[in-house]
Amino acid sequence: MQAVFSSGCVVLIASFVGFGVLAHALNMPLDYAVFLSAFVWALPSQVVFITSIDNGASWAMAAFAVSLSAVRILPMMVTLMPNVRHEKVPRFWLYIACHFVAVTAWVEGMARTPKQPKATGLSFFLGLGIGFLVVSVLGCIAGFYAAPFLPDAAGAALLFLTPLFFALSILRSVFTWGEGAVLMSSFAIVPFFHELNAGTDLLWTALIVGTALFLVQRKWGRAHG
Repeated sequence: MQAVFSSGCVVLIASFVGFGVLAHALNMPLDYAVFLSAFVWALPSQVVFITSIDNGASWAMAAFAVSLSAVRILPMMVTLMPNVRHEKVPRFWLYIACHFVAVTAWVEGMARTPKQPKATGLSFFLGLGIGFLVVSVLGCIAGFYAAPFLPDAAGAALLFLTPLFFALSILRSVFTWGEGAVLMSSFAIVPFFHELNAGTDLLWTALIVGTALFLVQRKWGRAHG
């Protein structure tokens, strides 16, 4: 619980307040917003879902869009699982833990689970994830009821806190020249792709910068191998 109430928790609550404001603005019932916050629990995916429905997409297409947006969670899950996996823990509990892998839980989990005994790493992360999920739902409810009293831009500003927190957390954890090169190159070229096509700017940035770094590191490794 002490780990839950961190700087990431403050950002998480504020972001889900923004989601509650957005849900209210789009006339989504509170129980729908709470359900999404608890069972999707990835803010970008939730925003994709409710805005898709609001724009007239079918439920099936909205679900498909959410699935595509959730692909980004896979590398987070893959990097976190070695910190919480233990031979005495049934695999079922690892599948449960995957539900709680989202930006804030991943950042805090990667920082804290290596410091836990291997046998208790999964229990620690589950407690962390459940705590984050509970405060997220409470933030969503608070935002929904506060929406009539907030400016229109407040919800969007609060939603932006999560990606900002993620970017700053990544910067804080950079340890190699390769990681630094990826971040700086991405920041430099993403505005160019945004001007070309705002819908695929992050995709092209990640593809080009990631591929270039992979090739450079591969050549560097052979030259110094």
